[in-house]
Amino acid sequence: MSTAKLFRDPVHGYISIPTDYCNHFIDHEIFQRLRRIEQTGISVLYPSAHHDRFSHSLGVYHLGQIGYSYLKENSKVLEGRDSLENSFSIACLLHDCAHSPFSHTFEKYYTLNKENDIPNRLIKNIPDPSFSDDFKLSSPSPHEIVSAIVAIEVFGEQIEYLGGDINLVARMIIGCKFSAKDKAVENCVISLLNGFAIDVDKLDYIIRDTWASGVNNVKIDEKRLLSSLIIRPDKDGVFKIFF
Repeated sequence: MSTAKLFRDPVHGYISIPTDYCNHFIDHEIFQRLRRIEQTGISVLYPSAHHDRFSHSLGVYHLGQIGYSYLKENSKVLEGRDSLENSFSIACLLHDCAHSPFSHTFEKYYTLNKENDIPNRLIKNIPDPSFSDDFKLSSPSPHEIVSAIVAIEVFGEQIEYLGGDINLVARMIIGCKFSAKDKAVENCVISLLNGFAIDVDKLDYIIRDTWASGVNNVKIDEKRLLSSLIIRPDKDGVFKIFF
Protein backbone atom coordinates (compact mmCIF):
# COMPACT_ATOMS: atom_id res chain seq x y z
CA MET A 1 0.00 0.00 0.00
CA SER A 2 2.72 2.44 -1.04
CA THR A 3 0.49 4.71 -3.15
CA ALA A 4 -2.32 6.83 -1.79
CA LYS A 5 -5.19 9.05 -2.90
CA LEU A 6 -5.92 12.46 -1.44
CA PHE A 7 -9.40 13.59 -0.40
CA ARG A 8 -9.98 17.26 0.27
CA ASP A 9 -11.98 17.58 3.47
CA PRO A 10 -13.32 20.93 4.78
CA VAL A 11 -12.69 19.91 8.38
CA HIS A 12 -9.31 18.16 8.33
CA GLY A 13 -7.76 19.39 5.08
CA TYR A 14 -6.22 16.72 2.88
CA ILE A 15 -6.87 13.12 3.93
CA SER A 16 -4.47 10.53 2.53
CA ILE A 17 -5.87 7.03 2.08
CA PRO A 18 -3.97 4.06 0.59
CA THR A 19 -5.03 3.22 -2.95
CA ASP A 20 -5.71 -0.38 -1.90
CA TYR A 21 -8.23 0.85 0.67
CA CYS A 22 -9.89 2.98 -2.02
CA ASN A 23 -10.07 0.08 -4.47
CA HIS A 24 -11.31 -2.54 -2.00
CA PHE A 25 -13.52 -0.46 0.31
CA ILE A 26 -14.28 3.12 -0.69
CA ASP A 27 -15.10 2.38 -4.34
CA HIS A 28 -17.57 -0.33 -3.33
CA GLU A 29 -21.26 0.55 -3.73
CA ILE A 30 -21.92 -0.11 -0.03
CA PHE A 31 -19.42 2.56 0.97
CA GLN A 32 -20.50 4.91 -1.82
CA ARG A 33 -24.09 4.85 -0.53
CA LEU A 34 -22.83 6.78 2.51
CA ARG A 35 -22.68 9.85 0.28
CA ARG A 36 -26.50 9.83 0.45
CA ILE A 37 -26.80 9.15 4.18
CA GLU A 38 -27.15 12.32 6.25
CA GLN A 39 -24.78 12.53 9.19
CA THR A 40 -27.49 13.95 11.45
CA GLY A 41 -31.14 14.93 11.37
CA ILE A 42 -30.51 18.51 12.52
CA SER A 43 -30.74 20.20 9.11
CA VAL A 44 -34.33 21.24 9.93
CA LEU A 45 -32.93 23.56 12.58
CA TYR A 46 -29.53 24.16 10.98
CA PRO A 47 -30.00 24.44 7.18
CA SER A 48 -26.31 24.11 6.38
CA ALA A 49 -25.96 20.78 8.21
CA HIS A 50 -26.20 18.55 5.14
CA HIS A 51 -23.00 16.64 5.74
CA ASP A 52 -22.90 12.89 5.17
CA ARG A 53 -21.58 9.63 6.61
CA PHE A 54 -19.12 9.32 3.73
CA SER A 55 -17.08 12.35 4.75
CA HIS A 56 -17.45 11.38 8.41
CA SER A 57 -16.01 7.93 7.72
CA LEU A 58 -13.02 9.46 5.96
CA GLY A 59 -12.58 11.82 8.92
CA VAL A 60 -12.64 9.00 11.45
CA TYR A 61 -10.04 7.14 9.41
CA HIS A 62 -7.89 10.28 9.32
CA LEU A 63 -8.08 10.87 13.08
CA GLY A 64 -7.54 7.16 13.65
CA GLN A 65 -4.28 7.32 11.70
CA ILE A 66 -3.11 10.30 13.72
CA GLY A 67 -4.18 8.76 17.03
CA TYR A 68 -2.64 5.37 16.35
CA SER A 69 0.65 6.85 15.15
CA TYR A 70 1.01 8.81 18.40
CA LEU A 71 -0.13 5.81 20.42
CA LYS A 72 2.52 3.65 18.76
CA GLU A 73 5.17 6.32 19.27
CA ASN A 74 4.34 6.70 22.97
CA SER A 75 3.66 3.02 23.73
CA LYS A 76 6.27 0.35 23.05
CA VAL A 77 3.67 -2.43 23.44
CA LEU A 78 2.37 -1.71 19.93
CA GLU A 79 5.65 -2.41 18.18
CA GLY A 80 5.35 -5.20 15.61
CA ARG A 81 1.55 -5.39 15.90
CA ASP A 82 0.87 -4.93 12.17
CA SER A 83 -2.37 -6.95 12.14
CA LEU A 84 -3.75 -4.88 15.01
CA GLU A 85 -2.86 -1.63 13.24
CA ASN A 86 -4.32 -2.78 9.91
CA SER A 87 -7.51 -3.96 11.61
CA PHE A 88 -7.90 -0.63 13.37
CA SER A 89 -7.42 1.37 10.17
CA ILE A 90 -9.97 -0.73 8.31
CA ALA A 91 -12.45 -0.60 11.20
CA CYS A 92 -12.22 3.20 11.30
CA LEU A 93 -13.08 3.34 7.61
CA LEU A 94 -15.94 0.79 7.75
CA HIS A 95 -17.42 1.59 11.17
CA ASP A 96 -20.56 3.22 9.69
CA CYS A 97 -20.80 1.24 6.43
CA ALA A 98 -24.33 -0.01 7.23
CA HIS A 99 -25.68 3.17 8.77
CA SER A 100 -29.36 3.86 8.18
CA PRO A 101 -30.70 7.18 6.80
CA PHE A 102 -31.11 10.25 9.01
CA SER A 103 -28.43 9.30 11.51
CA HIS A 104 -29.94 7.11 14.26
CA THR A 105 -33.60 7.87 13.51
CA PHE A 106 -34.23 4.81 11.33
CA GLU A 107 -31.88 2.22 12.78
CA LYS A 108 -34.66 0.76 14.93
CA TYR A 109 -35.95 -0.87 11.74
CA TYR A 110 -32.96 -3.21 11.79
CA THR A 111 -34.48 -4.95 14.79
CA LEU A 112 -38.23 -4.74 14.10
CA ASN A 113 -38.27 -8.10 12.32
CA LYS A 114 -37.61 -10.56 15.14
CA GLU A 115 -36.81 -13.30 12.65
CA ASN A 116 -33.85 -11.23 11.49
CA ASP A 117 -31.77 -11.87 14.60
CA ILE A 118 -28.82 -9.64 13.77
CA PRO A 119 -26.88 -10.21 17.03
CA ASN A 120 -26.96 -13.98 16.50
CA ARG A 121 -26.01 -13.54 12.86
CA LEU A 122 -22.92 -11.60 13.92
CA ILE A 123 -21.98 -14.18 16.55
CA LYS A 124 -22.19 -16.96 13.95
CA ASN A 125 -19.79 -15.00 11.73
CA ILE A 126 -17.08 -14.74 14.40
CA PRO A 127 -14.90 -17.86 14.78
CA ASP A 128 -13.60 -16.78 18.20
CA PRO A 129 -15.46 -18.93 20.81
CA SER A 130 -15.12 -16.19 23.44
CA PHE A 131 -16.95 -13.64 21.32
CA SER A 132 -20.45 -14.78 22.26
CA ASP A 133 -19.88 -14.18 25.98
CA ASP A 134 -17.98 -10.94 25.38
CA PHE A 135 -20.75 -9.67 23.12
CA LYS A 136 -23.29 -10.02 25.94
CA LEU A 137 -21.22 -7.57 28.01
CA SER A 138 -21.24 -4.92 25.30
CA SER A 139 -24.05 -2.63 24.22
CA PRO A 140 -23.64 -1.83 20.52
CA SER A 141 -26.19 0.09 18.47
CA PRO A 142 -28.09 -1.82 15.78
CA HIS A 143 -26.23 0.00 13.00
CA GLU A 144 -22.90 -0.99 14.57
CA ILE A 145 -23.90 -4.65 14.62
CA VAL A 146 -25.03 -4.53 11.00
CA SER A 147 -21.86 -2.64 10.01
CA ALA A 148 -19.79 -5.42 11.61
CA ILE A 149 -21.83 -8.04 9.72
CA VAL A 150 -21.32 -6.20 6.44
CA ALA A 151 -17.59 -5.86 7.15
CA ILE A 152 -17.32 -9.62 7.58
CA GLU A 153 -19.75 -10.88 4.94
CA VAL A 154 -18.98 -8.36 2.19
CA PHE A 155 -15.42 -7.24 2.91
CA GLY A 156 -14.04 -10.25 4.77
CA GLU A 157 -11.69 -11.40 2.01
CA GLN A 158 -10.45 -7.87 1.40
CA ILE A 159 -9.78 -7.36 5.10
CA GLU A 160 -7.67 -10.50 5.30
CA TYR A 161 -5.90 -9.68 2.03
CA LEU A 162 -4.89 -6.28 3.42
CA GLY A 163 -3.50 -7.79 6.62
CA GLY A 164 -6.45 -7.28 8.94
CA ASP A 165 -8.27 -9.62 11.30
CA ILE A 166 -12.05 -9.85 10.79
CA ASN A 167 -12.59 -10.69 14.46
CA LEU A 168 -10.74 -7.56 15.55
CA VAL A 169 -12.44 -5.38 12.94
CA ALA A 170 -15.89 -6.52 14.10
CA ARG A 171 -15.01 -6.00 17.76
CA MET A 172 -13.67 -2.51 17.07
CA ILE A 173 -16.78 -1.48 15.14
CA ILE A 174 -19.16 -2.56 17.91
CA GLY A 175 -16.86 -1.71 20.85
CA CYS A 176 -16.76 -5.28 22.14
CA LYS A 177 -13.73 -5.77 24.36
CA PHE A 178 -12.06 -9.06 25.18
CA SER A 179 -12.63 -10.55 28.63
CA ALA A 180 -9.29 -12.37 28.41
CA LYS A 181 -6.60 -10.63 30.45
CA ASP A 182 -3.95 -11.16 27.78
CA LYS A 183 -5.95 -9.01 25.34
CA ALA A 184 -5.65 -5.74 27.29
CA VAL A 185 -3.66 -4.03 24.52
CA GLU A 186 -6.29 -4.97 21.94
CA ASN A 187 -8.95 -3.56 24.26
CA CYS A 188 -7.10 -0.25 24.37
CA VAL A 189 -7.18 -0.01 20.59
CA ILE A 190 -10.86 -1.01 20.49
CA SER A 191 -11.67 1.88 22.84
CA LEU A 192 -9.77 4.30 20.59
CA LEU A 193 -12.48 3.79 17.95
CA ASN A 194 -15.49 2.91 20.10
CA GLY A 195 -15.04 3.84 23.75
CA PHE A 196 -17.09 5.27 26.58
CA ALA A 197 -15.37 8.65 26.72
CA ILE A 198 -13.12 10.07 24.01
CA ASP A 199 -12.58 8.18 20.76
CA VAL A 200 -11.83 9.14 17.17
CA ASP A 201 -15.44 8.55 16.08
CA LYS A 202 -16.79 11.02 18.64
CA LEU A 203 -13.99 13.49 17.92
CA ASP A 204 -14.82 13.65 14.24
CA TYR A 205 -18.56 13.99 14.56
CA ILE A 206 -18.30 16.65 17.28
CA ILE A 207 -15.92 18.72 15.17
CA ARG A 208 -17.80 18.01 11.91
CA ASP A 209 -21.28 18.68 13.32
CA THR A 210 -20.04 21.95 14.82
CA TRP A 211 -18.55 23.00 11.49
CA ALA A 212 -21.61 22.03 9.42
CA SER A 213 -24.22 23.51 11.72
CA GLY A 214 -22.39 26.80 12.23
CA VAL A 215 -22.90 26.57 15.98
CA ASN A 216 -19.84 27.91 17.77
CA ASN A 217 -20.20 25.64 20.79
CA VAL A 218 -16.83 23.93 21.13
CA LYS A 219 -13.25 24.12 19.91
CA ILE A 220 -11.13 20.98 20.12
CA ASP A 221 -7.43 20.82 19.39
CA GLU A 222 -7.66 17.23 18.22
CA LYS A 223 -4.01 16.82 17.22
CA ARG A 224 -2.79 18.04 20.60
CA LEU A 225 -5.27 15.76 22.33
CA LEU A 226 -4.33 12.70 20.27
CA SER A 227 -0.61 13.38 20.68
CA SER A 228 -0.93 12.62 24.40
CA LEU A 229 -2.25 9.10 23.84
CA ILE A 230 -0.36 6.37 25.65
CA ILE A 231 -0.90 2.77 26.72
CA ARG A 232 0.54 1.98 30.14
CA PRO A 233 -0.32 -0.22 33.13
CA ASP A 234 -2.80 1.12 35.67
CA LYS A 235 -2.39 0.66 39.43
CA ASP A 236 -3.41 -3.01 39.07
CA GLY A 237 -0.91 -3.66 36.30
CA VAL A 238 -3.54 -3.85 33.54
CA PHE A 239 -2.75 -2.03 30.30
CA LYS A 240 -5.10 0.94 29.78
CA ILE A 241 -5.22 3.80 27.32
CA PHE A 242 -4.66 7.28 28.72
CA PHE A 243 -4.84 10.78 27.28
